[in-house]
Amino acid sequence: MRKADLLKPETLTAKYVDVVVHLAALIRFHDTWERLYAHNGLPTQLNAKDALHHNIQHFIYGSSTETIGLVTTIPGDEASLY
Repeated sequence: MRKADLLKPETLTAKYVDVVVHLAALIRFHDTWERLYAHNGLPTQLNAKDALHHNIQHFIYGSSTETIGLVTTIPGDEASLY
């Protein structure tokens, strides 16, 4: 197992691994969109591209419904749009 720091792209290399499991994220939803993207979106994109570059056959990624839209009430429920 190898750990990586999402804010240090040089640690995200998939070289010499068989499977990438990416479950890390910044989950403080009150942060700015820019901060959330810098901690979540961009590292995920870089991680996936690196896995493709190294021909990794399995990329396991966990996320949440927040990635498809902002909730309008907290907590969300069955009537929430997302």
